[in-house]
Amino acid sequence: MNQQALKRLVSYDPETGVFAWETAKGGKAIGSPAGSLSEHGYIRLGLDGRRYMAHRMAWLYMTGCEPDGEIDHIDGDRSNNKWSNLRVATRRQQTHNAVWPNQLGMRGIREYKPGKFQARISFFDARNGKSVQKSLGYYPTAEEANEVYELAARMVHGEFYRGAA
Repeated sequence: MNQQALKRLVSYDPETGVFAWETAKGGKAIGSPAGSLSEHGYIRLGLDGRRYMAHRMAWLYMTGCEPDGEIDHIDGDRSNNKWSNLRVATRRQQTHNAVWPNQLGMRGIREYKPGKFQARISFFDARNGKSVQKSLGYYPTAEEANEVYELAARMVHGEFYRGAA
């Protein structure tokens, strides 16, 4: 798919993130919304007999080229394809924007033993090319450990850290 072919088939509204049909076919009227929600929460477009992820097509529509990497939904909503909500990211950066709570409902915190909670953070160390997990210390409550983790995660992961849900 290229930008020219895409624009012949659909229009894209960057303010709403919605695609609409430019041609009438298969019972779809011109101007009606294009795409359907996948089981994983993404909008998919059926174009010329192939299925495409709408967020990738939004990137192609707006820039004229395929994204160099993955497309991240900044707010974490996989169906929100507003142009302002999309950015190119690596797989590693995307994982920082995801929410992965544990049994305590907090990312990066584990109960070390009763009444003692450890905060840990994982990050990629470019110097040795490996993922590293670092302890941020032990705390009397999960909430205190979580405060330390949140601060460290904002520093380490920057704009790609979305924080607790």
